[in-house]
Amino acid sequence: EQLQAQQRELEDLVSRRTRGLERRALQLQTAADIAKLASEVPDPEHLIRQAIELIRARFGFYHASIFMMDDTGNWAELAASTGEAGQQMLARKHRLAVGSASIIGWVTANRLPRVANDVEADPFHFKNPLLPDTRSELAVPLLVGQRLLGALDVQSTEAEAFTEDDIRTLEAIASELAVAIDSSRVQQDMQAELERMQAAFRAELQDSWRRISRSGITSIIHLDVNGQR
Repeated sequence: EQLQAQQRELEDLVSRRTRGLERRALQLQTAADIAKLASEVPDPEHLIRQAIELIRARFGFYHASIFMMDDTGNWAELAASTGEAGQQMLARKHRLAVGSASIIGWVTANRLPRVANDVEADPFHFKNPLLPDTRSELAVPLLVGQRLLGALDVQSTEAEAFTEDDIRTLEAIASELAVAIDSSRVQQDMQAELERMQAAFRAELQDSWRRISRSGITSIIHLDVNGQR
């Protein structure tokens, strides 16, 4: 009996470690895929939408969402969300206040992960009627250095669904995602500024030609054979 008990413990240990390795491999692959998306999808809004679908499908979550901070820093606005429930919330411009009685409110206020493995017992869980089957919820902040961009939220239909390994996995993915979003935004801003400068230069050039035309000054320069006027 003692040998059998030890064998069961060993098998359980091997099983846990195998699951851990599989989870780690999945994390690394997902982070790599998000980095690849960032290089292929220059629009940050498209990047966010594709990333959240990838995360939900890769890990089999019941629901997944990305919230981004508004310009005031007081609200976390829903930027991407999966499924029909997600589409309805996006249409309603769903948002949650920083520090509100919600997992996202707590995470954006404290800039730390929060897990509710029994949402009925967690005072910060926001009971969403569009997601009636949620039993567990995990959210992690999207941080670039000390800058808070938003939060990543995932939900499960199973109680006690998230472990410490899951928290670390989602933190690593959120870190990669935050960098990708920030880089995409910077590139978009630089492109917009370049286009603005080009438009301003063209307008100034056209204005200069109009002034020359109105002044009656000839725009033809005659040169002799030596290249002199």
